[in-house]
Amino acid sequence: MAIFLFQFIRRKLRECQARKAIPTTDDSHLVPEKHTYNKSQRTLNRNEHAGSEAAVPGSHINYLTPEEAAQQKAEIRRRKIRQWKLILGLLLPNFLAAMDVTIVAPAIPLLSSHFNRLSESFNWIVAAYTLTFTTFVPASGQLADIYGRHFALQFEMFWIMIGSVLCAAAQSWSMLLLGRALQGLGAAGIMSLSRIILSDGATLAENAWNNSLLSLISGVSYSIGPVIGGRLVDASWHYIFILPIGVSILAMLVIFFVMRKELVQGSATEAGGSRRLGYITGLAIIDWPGLVMFILGVGCIILAIQWGGTQYAWSSAQVVAPFVVGGILCISFFVYEYLLGPGRAVARLFPQQRPMIPSTLFRKADAILLMIINFSTGISIVSAFYFISYYWQFAEGYSSSKAGVQLLFYLPGLGLGVHSATLLCNKWPRQTYSPLLLGSIVECLGLTLLTYSVYIRNTIMVKIFLAVAGAGTGLRFMPVVLHGAGIWSTCISSMQSLLSFMIPLGETIGISLMGSVFSNKLATFLAQVNARTYGTALPATGIPSLELLDKLPEAVKQDIQNAAAKAVMWSFVAVLPFVGLSLGASVLLGNVWIGKPVRAAKKNSPARGAEKVPIIAKVAGTAALAAYLNAKYHIAHDLNTIRALRTSHSTAFFDDCVERKRILMYHFFEAQVRKQPDSAFLIFEGRTWSYKEFFTAFTRVANWLIDDLNIQIDEVVAINGGNSPEYLMLWFALDAIGAVTSFLNCNITGEGLLHSVRISNTRLLITDDDIKDNVEPCRAELENMGTVRTRSPLVV
Repeated sequence: MAIFLFQFIRRKLRECQARKAIPTTDDSHLVPEKHTYNKSQRTLNRNEHAGSEAAVPGSHINYLTPEEAAQQKAEIRRRKIRQWKLILGLLLPNFLAAMDVTIVAPAIPLLSSHFNRLSESFNWIVAAYTLTFTTFVPASGQLADIYGRHFALQFEMFWIMIGSVLCAAAQSWSMLLLGRALQGLGAAGIMSLSRIILSDGATLAENAWNNSLLSLISGVSYSIGPVIGGRLVDASWHYIFILPIGVSILAMLVIFFVMRKELVQGSATEAGGSRRLGYITGLAIIDWPGLVMFILGVGCIILAIQWGGTQYAWSSAQVVAPFVVGGILCISFFVYEYLLGPGRAVARLFPQQRPMIPSTLFRKADAILLMIINFSTGISIVSAFYFISYYWQFAEGYSSSKAGVQLLFYLPGLGLGVHSATLLCNKWPRQTYSPLLLGSIVECLGLTLLTYSVYIRNTIMVKIFLAVAGAGTGLRFMPVVLHGAGIWSTCISSMQSLLSFMIPLGETIGISLMGSVFSNKLATFLAQVNARTYGTALPATGIPSLELLDKLPEAVKQDIQNAAAKAVMWSFVAVLPFVGLSLGASVLLGNVWIGKPVRAAKKNSPARGAEKVPIIAKVAGTAALAAYLNAKYHIAHDLNTIRALRTSHSTAFFDDCVERKRILMYHFFEAQVRKQPDSAFLIFEGRTWSYKEFFTAFTRVANWLIDDLNIQIDEVVAINGGNSPEYLMLWFALDAIGAVTSFLNCNITGEGLLHSVRISNTRLLITDDDIKDNVEPCRAELENMGTVRTRSPLVV
């Protein structure tokens, strides 16, 4: 009994120490034994893996020499310096992008009044911004991949500056909307680019910290935007557009001098040669057909929602036609993106083009669920800032500056939500499921009670539940980004662009839907106001400006303010179903553990928030219980005890390997490389390969598999070759990047080969020259099956 107690205590202590020391990997939520390859680093080398292994206490092998330990410390310091450079460089762009969304909130009634648009198309001030913001977000991610992060960031800042200049100098309604559209075009990529940049080469633990800080910056900027806007509008509405001009120029200078050298280059510029030629070549990589279909499709649908019920009837041709055309274009876009996937029809016609939104992103349900959650977040932001601002000014009669100050109540709730999400992701329970579910519950509750508070015109309750809604939104900002990086660690750029696209899409649909409901309900309620009883006639189209409202008799003014409050309430009711939908999506969402690789889901099945114990751990627990009963009741002799002890040692060994996520062939081979790098591993036809030489060789193959063939985690890859070291290297490389290898018989050809490839359900067949004669006759059939036959580029 004492032996088992000692073994149990020692093993638990080692487990506790190992958990504290194991660094978080990008695939913490995936199959625990899978090793993922960080594409931004471009190489797999010995030192990168040595750091993670050497930090595990209880290991019997000293993996790091003093020189390697010094290099590791220097690398940690370099990464911290780079991290703070990136945060400093992204501070102003994110402040500007978030502030531009809300700085106009208190100025909307005044701007609409200035151009006599208060009762008609006031929501176009926001819609013009969010329309271009929404449609160009996915394009910004592809721009960053092709031309690099620095070029894309400067490109976005340039258009914010130009749009602000046009808005500040606007002499007409059309000029103002054009400037707002260009501002949205510039801001489209700022937030998604920021998260892409911070995710480059970072683990989920680092991502959690980076995005916590970024979410806090964005949240504060969202909240103080109305305050700044309200103060500036009291002087002149032109100043709310002059301020972004100076901030954008300063941000461009900081980006160039502080963080330019730290950013990942694009595929068109990272190779040697002429930079100009690289930019021209990059134009051929851009998914132009997809870009055009996406922009026109989403734009038509948004225009239809914008016009419906306000400028045209919902059944009119002006509304139905954009809906139909937009729907067809959006469906065509997704079909085209699917056909642009590797080995498919369009990809063979345009081999250089890359899909703007890869269809592989939707293989996992979590991608769709995260899109729904971010869509609801966009709607919540619009409702909290724009329509509550309209409530303060139209229903309560507040000035622009006073209305902006009232919106500041959103800030403490948002800050509390972001801080709580930081603790839940970084401290306890270190997962994304809890903050996302809690945030959805709080946001849904806050917006529902905020709707009721607006209806009864209780200003104290409006302020309280505005803060509650802000807390729910803040809880979801950062965990959504982490969850997206966790489920698609190899497609961070595309995934973050897709998630970033959903927020402005929610804002655009929200402002359009709420604006339409508000205008229709306000017109209905105003028709019920018998203005002639008071000797005053209201315009048939409603109240065109706030100045006219102030000139009305007090009794008429009170009736109009009550009508405005009810109209705002109904606009909130119109979007509450979307908020409820996000709550359902959060319940169904999987989980990403931050720094706890033990708690993972079964293969190909995301966890549902509950801890799933690996089978090996269950076996170990059963063995321990049996040993305890044997010892307590003396059922077995000492010989049985010794046998059980040996079994316990073996089980503990494999349990430890599972816990450290190192049970693949690749992991054991990597450990041997550190232990005996110069010892002979393979002797073939007179040539001897050491462990280190063989490791270096198949590392190059792993880089080729990811960079050139874009092989994903858990993707099935068929290999067919003769007896050679190259065949082993290909096998080890596929294992290292987390792919599933399908071994084909090198002697089969014709229908037998085609049948084997077909049942493998793979898009890739990798062969070598030894079996070229067997595969070449089947080339046409393989291509028709969508299988790309490629030859390994190994040079021995």
